[in-house]
Formats: sequence, C-alpha cells, structure tokens
Amino acid sequence: MQSPAAAPKKPPPLIIGVEGIAPKPIELTPAPVPVIDWRKVGALPPFQMFVHELAPCPAGRDTQEWAIDYALRYAGQRGDDVVMAEYCTWHEAKGYWPNETPLGVLKEGAA
Repeated sequence: MQSPAAAPKKPPPLIIGVEGIAPKPIELTPAPVPVIDWRKVGALPPFQMFVHELAPCPAGRDTQEWAIDYALRYAGQRGDDVVMAEYCTWHEAKGYWPNETPLGVLKEGAA
C-alpha cells in the first residue's frame, strides 16, 4: 500500500461548458432618444422659409402646416438628424438671424 505523500498528483479538472449569445440586459429606464419636435420647428418663420425654398407652399395651404407636413415626410425619408443638419446649415448660410440659433433661441451675449 502506498503512503498518501507518494500518491501521484491529479491534473486539474477539465471544465466544459456552452456559452451562447448573451441576452441584452433589460433597462428599466432607458435613455431617452432625442426626438425633434417638428411642430415646434415648423412654427418658426426661418424654417418655413427653408421649406419654401425646397418645395413652395401650394396655393391655399397654410405655410406653417405645409412646413410641418413637409418636414415630417422629409425626415421620414432621410432621418431627423439629416433634415435638421440641412436646416442648420441653411440658417447659418443665410445670415439673416445672426443673434438667433436655428431653433429661434437668442444666442448668449447677443443683445
């Protein structure tokens, strides 16, 4: 009979497992996705002018409603960010409103 000190050491055990695709954790309060309020933007005269240059308002239509409808359709095709970026670029290039942001907010330091 062998003594316990002379017993050969066993190699560490092999562990075999299956790992699949980890599930996406559920967020109880997901971060809000920024959404552009086209009704608010469409009420701005500069935005109505922007839309009019792209697609003039048909006779008998309200320019504000036309701008909102056009923005919703155009944003649906191209994406909110694309339409807003085009409007912001247009707004800056016009230079008519140097003291306002494209959303009609007075710029800091402007009097």
